[in-house]
Amino acid sequence: AVLQAVLCECCRTKASARVLAALRAAWAHISAIGARAGGLAGAMGARADELLEIASTPPGAPLPLDVRLGGHEGTIVPLGDEGMHASVSMMMEASRLVGKTLAQGGASEGAIGALAEALDSRSASARQVVALTLEAAAWAGMCLPQPLAARLHAIAAVPLATAAGAGVAAYTELEAPVARFRGTVRALLTAGPQAGLAFSTAIDAETLDLPTAKMLADGALQALGGITKTPTMTLGQERALDSAMAVATKLNASVDELQMHHAATHTGVLAASAAALLAATVAKPAAAGDVAALALNGEALQEPLLAWLRGAVEPQQREVAGSALSALVVCGARQLAGVPKPVGMKLMMKLKEEACADVAGAPDRTATASDPDAAPSATRLGGEAALRALVRLLGERLFEDLPLLWKTMHMPVANPPGASLPAAAGLSYGKAFHTASVIAPTLPDVLRASHALPLSGAALDCLGHPLVAIRNEAIGHLAAAAASGSLRDATMAELHTRLGAMLGDAGDALLRRGAAATVVAAVRALREGAVPHVPLLLVPVLRRMSDPDEGVRDLAGEAFSELAPLLAIARGAPPPPG
Repeated sequence: AVLQAVLCECCRTKASARVLAALRAAWAHISAIGARAGGLAGAMGARADELLEIASTPPGAPLPLDVRLGGHEGTIVPLGDEGMHASVSMMMEASRLVGKTLAQGGASEGAIGALAEALDSRSASARQVVALTLEAAAWAGMCLPQPLAARLHAIAAVPLATAAGAGVAAYTELEAPVARFRGTVRALLTAGPQAGLAFSTAIDAETLDLPTAKMLADGALQALGGITKTPTMTLGQERALDSAMAVATKLNASVDELQMHHAATHTGVLAASAAALLAATVAKPAAAGDVAALALNGEALQEPLLAWLRGAVEPQQREVAGSALSALVVCGARQLAGVPKPVGMKLMMKLKEEACADVAGAPDRTATASDPDAAPSATRLGGEAALRALVRLLGERLFEDLPLLWKTMHMPVANPPGASLPAAAGLSYGKAFHTASVIAPTLPDVLRASHALPLSGAALDCLGHPLVAIRNEAIGHLAAAAASGSLRDATMAELHTRLGAMLGDAGDALLRRGAAATVVAAVRALREGAVPHVPLLLVPVLRRMSDPDEGVRDLAGEAFSELAPLLAIARGAPPPPG
């Protein structure tokens, strides 16, 4: 309803074709997702109010449907993970498109009033969807109005722990778990005295907060645990004891459930609010006005954003959190909104570590039983999204603003790893290669040539390194560089130059394995782009299919299986540059 009011204001004040196109795009996206979830087939002709009502429905809640939308009369409940993912995707994508529309149409007094009313409400989903809308609008070039910035700042200032420790009725979405919690407290206040417990008359089930309820449940369990059943007890006394014990245990579980719901709900509100404030601060700092005057607590904002990043249900959620965290790094680097420089640097290193979360335990790419395509962890996906957002945000100034990032990445070039390197130090080199492989595809061309290309030479030197982390990530970096636009030709030219010698090194089976595994990874990364390289790769690979080392033979066979489908279209293709 809030977003509907905003869009109506946009359409009334500036009913342009771009606004209408944004509405159509939003509805087409939501209709497609809803159809996959089994609920919104044939809904393409809906009006904006139905679109926004469905888009702002919180994840897991019933989706309102109208017979005019082509769906079933009444409501549907999204089922399982697919329904949850569909709900989150609807909210994220609709908020993004509506935010862009708001930036194009301009924030009238009516729109600002509708958004402010939602931010003042007790609905977590309303606050979250408005904050996400403002985040998208800020990145699209809209300056955040001061009344909205002040409200977002106040919301973001409420610590995450406060939601779990203070009152238990903060958001309307928590009414059901709160009702279960209150009912369990009342049950304990009734069952406890029947088992011999004495409670203070000041305890009121309708006002009891979570920390006190936790102490009440723990105290009751301790007291009841000290009561021993005796032969002189009546059946009623034994049942009263068992009942009180069961209720106290249930209250403990109810407190844990409510704390979990509080934390998840408040994390979403905090993360979305922080994302909006950071976008408004960084996107147009010269025109931020009152937003820039609001000092941001960089350390406090990290917690909900990192939680959102790690627990993202949909890629859009991960991208929003990653963009916000990268903006916070920039705030520290440029000392915007009162964020100290060390806060930004520490966060940048934390994001780099999260992006490299799988480096230590990754399967050996040069082993015959390797599985390089194993699903990455959520932590790694989040860290990588944040690093890519950082590159997009800073562009050519990336290493100028973040010299520490370049220092850690440049380590394999400045100090090549020796064969006797300790495993812990080897992990640092592996992380350097992995970080480079993450950001190489999004680097501006000038940085690719000056910074990423030297790492390709260092990676080729490490294909036969004894430590798996270094060997693995060197292969991964070469594959990423080979698929990275202007890096492709130079990387592949150097690979062709050295491949024959590496595959033909009779005294180093590990190097031959690393070279063959690099061919596999590079061809997979290049896909159709590998066609010009097939004739140059095929002959050295075929020679290694009779290698005395079984691992080399297996990897050469795998490389041939990647090259063979491209043979037909490679015939007559011009040679690759260089």
